[in-house]
Amino acid sequence: MDDVIREIDDMEVNRFFISDDSVVGLGPKCVEHAKKLFAGLKGMKKTWGSQVCVTIAEHEDLLKSAAEAGANTFYVGFESVDADSLKSMDKGVNLRPEIRDFKDAIKRMHDHGIGVIGGFILGSDADTKDIFKKTVDFIDETGIDGCQFTIMTPFPGTRFYDRIQKEKRLLYTDYPSDWARYNAYEAVIKPRNMTLDELREGQQYVYDETSTLGKSFSRGLRTLYSTRSFMNAFINFSWNYYNYQAIKAAF
Repeated sequence: MDDVIREIDDMEVNRFFISDDSVVGLGPKCVEHAKKLFAGLKGMKKTWGSQVCVTIAEHEDLLKSAAEAGANTFYVGFESVDADSLKSMDKGVNLRPEIRDFKDAIKRMHDHGIGVIGGFILGSDADTKDIFKKTVDFIDETGIDGCQFTIMTPFPGTRFYDRIQKEKRLLYTDYPSDWARYNAYEAVIKPRNMTLDELREGQQYVYDETSTLGKSFSRGLRTLYSTRSFMNAFINFSWNYYNYQAIKAAF
């Protein structure tokens, strides 16, 4: 831990992102470990973001120490607003009683001046075509700051890939050339409860409803109001609009 803190302190940049799937992890030992990290970062006058599990909202003291250590943006894998979809992904941790109300969890982060970028996976085996509007409604209601919408993708070596392969639902299997399609943004399997066109149209719909230039700007203003930070507003405006442009260009 001392080496990590010293390395961060020695960095010439004053803004950085910790690309760990969860800077906190799960369980009391992980929480204490994160507290030590945040205590070491406090006073450096650096601002940073990280991926976190939504369970961080269970710990008010941890949110407070993260904010004091310079945290200004959290990327949270909400994955889905539908409980059945979360269960189908084995993401039961997001259904824990204290944080299954995502709206309250987002407010707790905002109360500490931390912007929230939400990751959502579309096209799970439990998803029906109403998931797209449900997701947009959730984003509007909660004031979530930034979004990333990916499509359920089976990667080799996973149980999910083996199951989809056995069910003969893989759309592209001309490897190695087709591996380029397995980028989490292109549909590569036949959805269970909607057509392929409905999935593709739904993906475009959620981006159109949340991340166009106008939508990104208005949500940036909302971020400014909820976190009281111009930096957060700029980060989340840029995140939203960049992703929208990338999707439009690719598909």
